[in-house]
Amino acid sequence: NSQYLNYESPLGSRYASKEILELGEKSLGLNITDEQIEEMERNLDNIDFDCDQKEERLNRHDVMAHVHTFAKYCPKARPIIHLSATSCYVTDNANLMIVKFY
Repeated sequence: NSQYLNYESPLGSRYASKEILELGEKSLGLNITDEQIEEMERNLDNIDFDCDQKEERLNRHDVMAHVHTFAKYCPKARPIIHLSATSCYVTDNANLMIVKFY
């Protein structure tokens, strides 16, 4: 079911128009290149759990551990990986994905 593939914020679904919900950071004028996006897309499945664990022990922050680990695979996208992503955004989406696997 495609309706479960994306996180939907209760605030967005209640208070934002369709046009606002579909706006992307790049389309809003942020300096994000197609090359950076393509690099991240190519590396979506490169998950180095050992590196994640080391980063989390070092920084004591689970989400930033993932950001730093992903950035190792996506050096061109490193500056944009964490744009507008809060810890809750990342963990809420991860929890939704985990639920789908059960």
